[in-house]
Amino acid sequence: MPFFCPKGGPLRDPYALLDLEHGATDDEIAKSFKKLMLRLHPDKQHPDQSAEESEEVSRKFHDVMDAKSFLLDAEHLAARRAYDSKLVRAKQEAKLACVLQQGGGAP
Repeated sequence: MPFFCPKGGPLRDPYALLDLEHGATDDEIAKSFKKLMLRLHPDKQHPDQSAEESEEVSRKFHDVMDAKSFLLDAEHLAARRAYDSKLVRAKQEAKLACVLQQGGGAP
């Protein structure tokens, strides 16, 4: 499954793929990426791994590389800003909906 949609945004949450919370710093992203690469790199896999396990690890390896690229590479800066703004709006809307369901006023 491809990581990017035709408009340039991610099809999956790049923060979740890197085990990070939204709004992580560039340093946190780089640190998590490095940790995951050490664990998922094909050279680090057990030689007795099944074909299915190998394929799954390879998919995760490439997803993590794409997530890091989306979050840190300059060519994706505008798409990342749009994605981050969308996440912030969604969180604000969810918070407001929760308050309204509880019968409260504005947050």
